[in-house]
Amino acid sequence: MKISDEGIQFICQLEGIRSYTYKDVAGCLTIGVGHMLTKDEMMIGRIKIGGEDVLYSDGLSQDQITSLLRQDLTDVESQIGLTIYAMPYSAPILSQCQYDALCSFVFNIGTGAFHKSTLRKKLIHGLLCDVPEQMRRWVYAGGEIIDGLKKRREREVEMWLWETDKEEEIKDFMPEYNTFLYPFRAMQFRVHELAIEKKWYDGQSERNPLELLALIVEEFGEAVRAVREGSQESKKIPGYSCLEEELADIVIRVMDASEYHQVRLNEAIVAKHEYNKTRPERHGGKLY
Repeated sequence: MKISDEGIQFICQLEGIRSYTYKDVAGCLTIGVGHMLTKDEMMIGRIKIGGEDVLYSDGLSQDQITSLLRQDLTDVESQIGLTIYAMPYSAPILSQCQYDALCSFVFNIGTGAFHKSTLRKKLIHGLLCDVPEQMRRWVYAGGEIIDGLKKRREREVEMWLWETDKEEEIKDFMPEYNTFLYPFRAMQFRVHELAIEKKWYDGQSERNPLELLALIVEEFGEAVRAVREGSQESKKIPGYSCLEEELADIVIRVMDASEYHQVRLNEAIVAKHEYNKTRPERHGGKLY
């Protein structure tokens, strides 16, 4: 998961955009969208943006400001990603609005403070409902409550709760399947994140849907071969048969493609299962 364009705009609105240096509420020399100048940057008078040294005394362009913000968000998203990995599989996956709100929050308080925070501990334990309360605690600067921070926290909480109604609908979507829906969705997310980490996408921002489907079909061929060869024990995952290994690969490929294309596979499986219950036996000449 990555911060959305709307998330970038949200942070810009909260932080403000400055082409020239200014001092923030804590007295730190800042430029662009909340970029606090480091000692080295203040010493040499330049900021490295996209690999290029930029003389900031001349002011930054809008493109430079946006690039600098995305550059500054790299560590923020890395910390959030590590936190998501640590969450239990049974925990609801973050919505895009929740992720964007969290990016804004961590960008503001700093990754070090976030790493030590109770809010992060709540996330790791899957207690997403406690996040708004924890966000509202971070309103101090210099030991005093800052009105600007109070307003910012409320905006971030509003963003966090933006899709709450949608989440409630998911919970009401055949509640007897909730123990399946959330863990499956969480696993789908983790499968796709690992695929990116292991360079399955090789830096491609877009992939042809037919290419992803072809990879799934290829795994079916491997499963057929496993059956024909007697389904010996897998060499990659001892204790499981080759057929089990290949069927697992099929599911992994399906999950990866589903997450890439934002397919609600978990809900679709449940909905299709319920629909199949209403079909006559051997519908259309096929076995159930």
